[in-house]
Amino acid sequence: MRGRGRSNAGNHIATENKSSSRPSALQDSLYTIKTYKDFRYLWVGNFFTVGAQWLQVLTVGWLVLELTEGNALLTGSVVGIRTLPVFITGPLAGVLADRLDRRKIVMITQGSMACAAGLFALLVISTDLQSDPIQGPLEWWHAFIYMGIAGVAHSIIQPVRQAMVANTVPREALTSALALTGMAHPSMRIAGPAIGGLLIATLGFNWNFFLEALAYFAIVLLMVPVKLPYRQTKQAEHTSPFKSMAEGVNYVLHEKRILQLIVMSFIPNFVFQPLAFVLPVFT
Repeated sequence: MRGRGRSNAGNHIATENKSSSRPSALQDSLYTIKTYKDFRYLWVGNFFTVGAQWLQVLTVGWLVLELTEGNALLTGSVVGIRTLPVFITGPLAGVLADRLDRRKIVMITQGSMACAAGLFALLVISTDLQSDPIQGPLEWWHAFIYMGIAGVAHSIIQPVRQAMVANTVPREALTSALALTGMAHPSMRIAGPAIGGLLIATLGFNWNFFLEALAYFAIVLLMVPVKLPYRQTKQAEHTSPFKSMAEGVNYVLHEKRILQLIVMSFIPNFVFQPLAFVLPVFT
């Protein structure tokens, strides 16, 4: 009995030592950031991407509210139009991500957004928003065009960047990498609008879009040294992109768990996200 008790105690101590030697989630995350250089660039770029998006959403809403003298319908619609291209170009972007260089897709898309944000910033800075009536070339429908372009770019960049996470770390580090990637959205959802609101209150609308353009340009620079060492190269199939997209939709419809996750992701986007679009109306 004594021998058995000693054996159980020894096993208990060994189990405790083994569990204590396991790295914590924080240690796993720090190790992933430190070890995988390509993921580190991608991870930092996520903060620029999400921060620029929320800076854009906040600033455009307030800008249209100013241009339309408080029109709540146009203020909510200008940000809402940004989500429409997801249903069209989003699935196609996933197909392109499987066929083309994902890093180049990110660089071209974010470079295009930097140019669009810079041109829109020039329109804003050329307009006197303090005069009554407002004087200058900027009209409210310019914001709709700009947000439509931003929506197309966002619908392309989102699936490509998500796919790149698995290409920059090995399989055993993927869970930690995905958790780190998810940090960008809640943190920059707070920081982005806060920075934008502070700039609007102190400097007006003039500089927010230039800051947004700089954020997109920073992402392009971050992507220059990135490699995708863990991407599995597949032989190109002689099928049309639309056929591949149809196959993907068919797979989702027949894979119950994937379909449930997608439906769950629509709930916050359709119920809670529109509230953020009309916040400028209540300020």
